[in-house]
Amino acid sequence: MDHTAYDAQAEHYDLLTAPMWSVLAPLLSTALRGLDPRHGPAADIGAGSGRGTALLARLHPHLEVIAVEPSASLRTALFTRVGGDVDLSRRVTVLADTAAGAVLPPRLSAVLLANAVSELSPRHRRDLWRTAAQRLAPGAPLVVNLGVPGGEPQTVVRVGRREYRNTGEAEPGEPGTVRWTITTEVRDGDTVVQRVVSRHVSWRLTTAELCRELAAAGFGVRRTGVVVVART
Repeated sequence: MDHTAYDAQAEHYDLLTAPMWSVLAPLLSTALRGLDPRHGPAADIGAGSGRGTALLARLHPHLEVIAVEPSASLRTALFTRVGGDVDLSRRVTVLADTAAGAVLPPRLSAVLLANAVSELSPRHRRDLWRTAAQRLAPGAPLVVNLGVPGGEPQTVVRVGRREYRNTGEAEPGEPGTVRWTITTEVRDGDTVVQRVVSRHVSWRLTTAELCRELAAAGFGVRRTGVVVVART
């Protein structure tokens, strides 16, 4: 994974993922309900701009969260969200690591991968499932989503006088991968005042394949739409 792949998108990333999170956040909150902070911190793997991190912290007032994000540009937004909130800055620790390189606490109350699993190669996924199975408290959830219900190919958000449009196009890449071209346009009326094109590669993964991988790592798996919950 090229961890600079999000650099071009970083300026508008949090803004343009907000509509998706309005749909996804309630689903993830339901899947994570009942986690026990006495079992240890929760880990947000691929935390991005920190929306999942904040969601985890809101679930329980005493929950510590470890936010793992390898992209320096996305960590800028993550630190802005965490550092601008007194409560989050007390309870969230940010690790500038990959899922494979992060040193997690020996016991965890939950693991969340929100919109992040397709960034991991099959080998790195298997390593993460094995680590999670070893460190999650009995019955603690590993929550992963693949996609968002009703997700649109184009996202449009208005801020003040300007409109922000984000469009993603996918095509097959090397075996097992997808090549994405993300185009962001900033419009003032009918005039495009800024246009940013970025490209990155993700790994192809179906929900059925994800469930099989988790079961092979020793998890019991429950699927609800696009959200998969695995417990030891």
